Amino acid sequence: MPQNLIEPIIQFGTTRADRLAPLSAQVIGQVIELPAAIRPGRTVAKDQILLRIDAREYEAALAQAEGQLARDRAALAQLDVEESNLTQLISTAVNVLDNTQWDFNKTKALFDQQMASDREFKTALIDLERARLTVQEYEHRKALIPAQREQQAAVVRASEATVDLARLNVEHCTIKAPFDGVIEELSVALGQRVQIGESLFTLLDSRWIEVVIEVPAGLSDRVRVGAPCRLTVETMHGSAWDGLVKRISPAANEMLRTLKVYVEVDNDRYERKLLPGFFVKARIDGPTLENVLTVPRNIIQNNRVFVYNDGHAHVREVRVEHDLLDRSVVIGLEPGDIVITSHLDSLYDNAPVSIIGDLSASAVPNERHEVESSLANIP
Repeated sequence: MPQNLIEPIIQFGTTRADRLAPLSAQVIGQVIELPAAIRPGRTVAKDQILLRIDAREYEAALAQAEGQLARDRAALAQLDVEESNLTQLISTAVNVLDNTQWDFNKTKALFDQQMASDREFKTALIDLERARLTVQEYEHRKALIPAQREQQAAVVRASEATVDLARLNVEHCTIKAPFDGVIEELSVALGQRVQIGESLFTLLDSRWIEVVIEVPAGLSDRVRVGAPCRLTVETMHGSAWDGLVKRISPAANEMLRTLKVYVEVDNDRYERKLLPGFFVKARIDGPTLENVLTVPRNIIQNNRVFVYNDGHAHVREVRVEHDLLDRSVVIGLEPGDIVITSHLDSLYDNAPVSIIGDLSASAVPNERHEVESSLANIP
């Protein structure tokens, strides 16, 4: 009977850890702590301390930077106090100016009536000018405050950045595991003086394994994200790992005409782990072919197969629609047809054959044709 079949895509790929972190020194200094348990192959937990670098020089720099930041912030706060004081001084000076203006107006009126001396008039004029200058001076000083505040705020930000950098240097003196994983490589020793950028560890997370598979571009339309994939290793008989297609490269390799497909495997599901660096065979589930008939690929010769009927082998023309591993999806057969699967080179159209046993056994020709022909019932 016709059936629904999944069209598999068979390719090969290489496994790698989903997360791999080369850890290097971010500061210069001497390694003063390296636990004995930190060795290649050892499992570590996230945030576990892997080593310490002498931090005394960086701690002193941090204390100095924090002191300077405190002084700069105090200077910024002092500008607010000064602005408030100037506001009060301006208010007082304006009141004084108003009173001085009133006194001057009175003295001038008396002077115009020759009831005040020239000296009294000049003194009143000087007092008025002095009061005006005082108000102008305070207002000018207050007008400068916003620019001074902005400038001092920039100084504070620079000091904060210096503190952040100094604090970061102190933190960099303690190397911690960024995630749960296994130490793959150790490149440093206790007492060693390390430089910025010098390699310390390589840490990998082998729980999730990623497999990079190169799929021919012509098959790209048959691969979908989320498709199941079974992985096997030739030298590890009896073991298999199931994963899912997580992502597909949006562009093909121009030289190889292939597309990268990324399969992810949860290693925690298996007692026998799939390790990074393995060369694996991948069987990705492709599209589902609905209501199809299949026959073994090796029985199709020049788009023909032999069908058993009433003791004879008959040639049947077929058209191959898809090849699925060792079978082919064909058009030209009917449900219930019995195809002959062996000794095909000895058969011809209408050759007499007989069945030995049931349909799963062999059939042999009559006495005129001494060949055996296995039969397969089309499902």
